[in-house]
Amino acid sequence: MDRKEMQNTRLYLLAALLTLALTAYLFVLYDVQVIHHDEYAAQALRSIVRTEKVEASRGVITDRNGKPLVSNRSTYDLTFDAALLSPDDDSNQAILRLVQLCQAEGVAWSDNLPISRLAPYRYTGETAGAVTAEEIPGTYKLVNHGRAITDEISLSVNITLGKDGRISCKENEDLSGTWALTGDSQAELTIDGRTYTGLFLVQWDEDGQKEVMTFTALDDETGMCVWGSGVNAR
Repeated sequence: MDRKEMQNTRLYLLAALLTLALTAYLFVLYDVQVIHHDEYAAQALRSIVRTEKVEASRGVITDRNGKPLVSNRSTYDLTFDAALLSPDDDSNQAILRLVQLCQAEGVAWSDNLPISRLAPYRYTGETAGAVTAEEIPGTYKLVNHGRAITDEISLSVNITLGKDGRISCKENEDLSGTWALTGDSQAELTIDGRTYTGLFLVQWDEDGQKEVMTFTALDDETGMCVWGSGVNAR
């Protein structure tokens, strides 16, 4: 065998080896991708998938026509903490702005705060207008809600707002103090050493079927709230 034939033989052997390797590779590829595709795909999925339990929301209930009978909606819990306001902030104004923002955006809310710009009676369209110092003196039923947010009814006590700007209470001498009209309707009351700021407002007393002078005020330092409703008709 001459040198040229030897070279050709080597080339034939090398080509045969390459062909055999390529055939084996194709067989393995066919086995993985076609014959055992589902098995290997499941193994690959198990290696990257992690099972986690997620609490599902209540499903939507529809009638036979597909019209929703019960649906889901997002809700949010809002906690108002007067202690986080600066000394220059008006707590009542902050709550009022929040309510007005919800009204403007069409957001419904459940209000269980024991304070209101227009307390102590339910809102019937009143607006905070100017009152005079002569309209305020008289006997009031005072309700001190403290800082509690509860459905329990707080009992009232009778206090007197005198023409001299003093507050007196025959039932409890600790409830004495002073009152002042600091603007068109802004109220400032000092009771038992605490200063409350808020509003004087004429409202409709449904039980007595009469218009009475009322006030609602908040202690900015402690967040304690007081309401007052005039006994005599305005």
